[in-house]
Amino acid sequence: MLVDDYGGYKALFSKTASPCTELGCWAHARRKFFDLHQANASTVAFEALQRIGKLYAVEAEGKHSSTEARQIRAEKSLPILQSLHDWLLQTRFHTADGGGTAKAIDYT
Repeated sequence: MLVDDYGGYKALFSKTASPCTELGCWAHARRKFFDLHQANASTVAFEALQRIGKLYAVEAEGKHSSTEARQIRAEKSLPILQSLHDWLLQTRFHTADGGGTAKAIDYT
């Protein structure tokens, strides 16, 4: 079973054989950065929004496409995802625990 970050599911996750795999949602991840940017014009949040926006653009391109075109969409998304992942890890390394930026990065 796949579930999102809803708190009611937390008891289903365990370090051992769990019937659930927790997945994050791009809309929720994006919203955390959006709120952070709205609150204090965070440059980190702005950069994250730009990078996530690239993924959304690829998705929009292939939304009504054939199976073959969806494969191309996946190939376009992978380098963007890898770049975002690397950037998030590097940025998190330089971000203090407990703040909004850390929470947004950790969720993502």
